[in-house]
Amino acid sequence: MIDRLPFTCPAVNVTITAPMGWRALAEPQLALPFAATRRGRAIIDTGAERSVIRADVCDVLDLPRSETVALRGVSAPGRGPRGRDRLTAIRRAEVTIDGHTFAVDALAADVADDHALMLVGMDIIRLGRLVIDGPRGELRLTFPAAQPRRRPQARAHAPEAISFAVHRTRFG
Repeated sequence: MIDRLPFTCPAVNVTITAPMGWRALAEPQLALPFAATRRGRAIIDTGAERSVIRADVCDVLDLPRSETVALRGVSAPGRGPRGRDRLTAIRRAEVTIDGHTFAVDALAADVADDHALMLVGMDIIRLGRLVIDGPRGELRLTFPAAQPRRRPQARAHAPEAISFAVHRTRFG
C-alpha cells in the first residue's frame, strides 16, 4: 500500500471489527446490537511493542476484554498521567490493513491524534515489510500473500511387488 502522510507521522487506512466468534455469539444469544466496523486511519508506531486501539472505539465496537495490564510508555503531552503506570484492558479485535486481516490483542488507550483510530505496533508490523520514503512523503506497508493451508493427505503407498518363482519339481 502506498500512502501519502496526512499527519505528521506515517499512517495507513484500517478497518477494526470485533472478532467473528464474538459477533456470532452476541447477536443470536445475547441479542446485543453491534456496531459492525470502524474505518479510519492508524498511525504506524515502530516504538510500540503492541498495537493500541482508542478506548472509545473499543467501547463502541464492544471488543471483548481479557486481562488488565499496566500501560507504560510515552504518551502525548496532556494525555496521560506522568510518572506512574496506568491500568488498561487488553481487547481482542480483527484489524484489516491493505486487505490482510489480523487477530490482535490490543491495548485500549488514548492515541495522540484524535483522527487516528489506533496505533499499529510491532505485533502487526513485524508480519510485513515497512518502507518509509521521507523525501516523497510516502509509506509502504505490505504483507506477503497468505500461503494456502495444505490439508494433510492420506498417502497410499503402491503395493510392493512380491516376486516369486514357480519351479517345477520332480514330484509335480
